[in-house]
Amino acid sequence: KDTVSSLNGSRGNHEFVGYRRGRGHAVGAYGMTADQFSNWLSGVDIADLEEKERKGLIPAGTAAKMKKMKEQLAKGETPDVLKKMKDTEQGKLTDTDKKEITDTFGKQVQELAATDLINKYSKDISAQNGGKEVDPGQLALAMHLGKVPDATDMADASNKDYMSAARNKFQLAAG
Repeated sequence: KDTVSSLNGSRGNHEFVGYRRGRGHAVGAYGMTADQFSNWLSGVDIADLEEKERKGLIPAGTAAKMKKMKEQLAKGETPDVLKKMKDTEQGKLTDTDKKEITDTFGKQVQELAATDLINKYSKDISAQNGGKEVDPGQLALAMHLGKVPDATDMADASNKDYMSAARNKFQLAAG
């Protein structure tokens, strides 16, 4: 997660709202987009969120918000906060919109979603690579793209540079 955070320009700030060309606005320390939150919500266990809420690990009301969004996504609807993230042009989010995004996807939710997605992508990448150890560059690229990169994604020159930077940052952090 630290490697992903170091590459997206947020400087670890969970209140950061930035823009990713072609993918819309991203929030927080991991630069998570509407597509990433949609992906996470599709597999999130609401009962687990409710338990985390009871234990005080996530803010009160979070489980209900995520449940509503998960249900909307299951019906093929896009929740308003995700629409704003995805469809609002660069530089056009209001301060109220930014606050709604950071309130909905606050620090604890970002941490949980990032951990869950990194675990999911790690399993998928390992399976794709025949059970080999997961390459930190490939994993960082998955978080950047919001999906497990395929051969075309990994052959792209800018994606190669991104994976190389991620590997370097991971080695520095591990050292």
